[in-house]
Amino acid sequence: YYLRLALDDRPGTLAEVAAALGQHGVSIDQMRQTRHESEDAPVVMITHTCPRAAIDAALAEIGALAACRATPVAYRIETL
Repeated sequence: YYLRLALDDRPGTLAEVAAALGQHGVSIDQMRQTRHESEDAPVVMITHTCPRAAIDAALAEIGALAACRATPVAYRIETL
């Protein structure tokens, strides 16, 4: 899955996100935080293969975090 998040740019935020993903069995394959001028840090993650239910549960938890600035987005990546 491709995940797009808008998070507070403060220490510990990525740890909270990683913990939520890990609790639901979602493993991060790649992650990138792009440059930004605002307090919202745009973060993109690619996960290892996992069930959609695990992504949905993790994103519900991430979306409820105080550090989450917008609704998280997930897109399934298919192999062609």
